[in-house]
Amino acid sequence: MTSQHLLTIRERLTRTLIDQYRLDYCPQSCQHWVETFIGGQGWPDVDLKKGQESGEVIRTYLERVLAIAYRVHHASEPQVKSVLSCALYYWYQVNPNNWNWWWNQIGKQRLLGGIALLLDDDIDAKWLKRIALDMPKKASMTGANLADLCMVWR
Repeated sequence: MTSQHLLTIRERLTRTLIDQYRLDYCPQSCQHWVETFIGGQGWPDVDLKKGQESGEVIRTYLERVLAIAYRVHHASEPQVKSVLSCALYYWYQVNPNNWNWWWNQIGKQRLLGGIALLLDDDIDAKWLKRIALDMPKKASMTGANLADLCMVWR
C-alpha cells in the first residue's frame, strides 16, 4: 500500500513540475527539441556556454531537458532516451557557472531535481548520481531562498 502512495505522490509532483515551470509540453515542441538536439553542441538556438552570463540560457536548456524527461517518464522511446542522455552529458560537459549565485545554488538544482524525480527508473544511474552531487546536502539559507531550496529534491 505504501508504494502506491509514493507513486501517487510522484505522479502529482510530476504534474506540478510541468505546471510550475510553465513548460510548453506539447508533443510537437518536444519532438522538435529531440530532432534538433546536436550531440556535443546542444540546441542551435541555446548556446549553453553563454549560461555563465545568462540565467535565461540555463533555464531554457534545463526546461527542455525536463520536458524530454517528462516524455521519457511517460513513454519510453529509445531515441528520446538517447537524446536525454546526450543532453545531460553536454550539460555536465559545459557545466555553466553563472555570475549570479542563485542559478548555481538554487536555480539549476530546482530543474535538475525535477529531472531526477521523473527519471528515477528510466535512466542510467550515473546521471542520478551526478545530479545528486549538485543537490545541497542541507538547507543553509533563510527566507525565500530556504523556501526555494525546499523545492529541491534529494
